[in-house]
Amino acid sequence: MNHPSFEDISSFIDKELPDWKIKEIEEHINMCPTCKEILNDLLLIEQGIKASHIEFDTQTFTMEVLEKIRPKTERRYNFRLKLATIGLVISLIFGTSLGIVRNRYRGNLDKGKQLLISQHNIISSGDMGVIFISDR
Repeated sequence: MNHPSFEDISSFIDKELPDWKIKEIEEHINMCPTCKEILNDLLLIEQGIKASHIEFDTQTFTMEVLEKIRPKTERRYNFRLKLATIGLVISLIFGTSLGIVRNRYRGNLDKGKQLLISQHNIISSGDMGVIFISDR
């Protein structure tokens, strides 16, 4: 018999050959040091694979893989929060502007009041009206 192929020796180890072929390869390996060395190398590889093989639960494995590949979500501000922030900023700007305009208007009003008081005989002026003395 010629040397068995690498695939035949691998199938021999895995017992995937018919009985007659297994017997033929056994006889050849017992007489051929080269094929015996190949067989020993394949057996060492198989032992290493079995030793490194870890049993795992497929559901746990699937969940772990999905967890690792799931994209990390960045905390983003949602639309409502952005809208509320913009509304607050607009309100602050509008309120500040209104306060500045009101103060200027009151300043001008106070100047006008002082002018009116100096031109007429006004005793008092307030939010409810003006009290003045007339010559008539």
